[in-house]
Amino acid sequence: MSGGLIDRLFPPLDALDQALAAFLPPLARLVLYGAFSGVVTMLVYRLASNQDGIRGLKARTRELQGELKAAQDDFAETMRLSRQNLAVSFRLLGMSLWPALLSSLPVIVLFAWLAMRWSQPAPPPGTAVPLAYSPAAAGLSVGPPGTLVDAQGTRILRWPRSDAPATITDTTGVVYEGLGARPAVSALRKRAWWNWLLGSPGGYLPDQAALEEVRFELPQRQVLDVGPGWARGFELSYFATVMVVSLAIKILFRIA
Repeated sequence: MSGGLIDRLFPPLDALDQALAAFLPPLARLVLYGAFSGVVTMLVYRLASNQDGIRGLKARTRELQGELKAAQDDFAETMRLSRQNLAVSFRLLGMSLWPALLSSLPVIVLFAWLAMRWSQPAPPPGTAVPLAYSPAAAGLSVGPPGTLVDAQGTRILRWPRSDAPATITDTTGVVYEGLGARPAVSALRKRAWWNWLLGSPGGYLPDQAALEEVRFELPQRQVLDVGPGWARGFELSYFATVMVVSLAIKILFRIA
């Protein structure tokens, strides 16, 4: 199986996205997912954190900073207050760190799902996709003949049809089947330890393969039609919405 633990949460998200797609454009859905992530993140943080304790430590930090300003000419007193301030800062970090990590899980799950489903849709059959692989000594061929061509030093893959998938071969033999029929991914690699958590929808190269990696320069899905290329994908719109909504909830509900 190519899936991981987080991937088990994707089918409900796929069903939701398909239902919303009937009446919402991609950008509106993306903003909705970002807003939902921001709300859930702050709700989890509020419930998991010791708000009274955090407020108390922040207040004590402000007091110490005021005392430090007043004692700037007294070296011994400054050192004493600095040690107290450092101790309070570490206590504040310890008190807020694990709730912050816990509250980030919804964002991690949504981002992983968006990265899998929104970033690299399968290109139309026949699309020219630059291909690279490593190590060079492993060799690489793609069948049927004519699927992979050389163009001025760059290897170009003509993206196969789903009903006529291609096969990747290295010096050990066939290492990947179903190229074009499986979900498109930017790279094929051997299964790593972290794939139990987040799998590759396109599958893996076998452990005995001479190839370590095959990379495809797939066209990226664009959510925005304006702006620089790096801003047109889902990442900026999603994270900007998460940050704005989270900050608004933090201020509105006075979450420490």
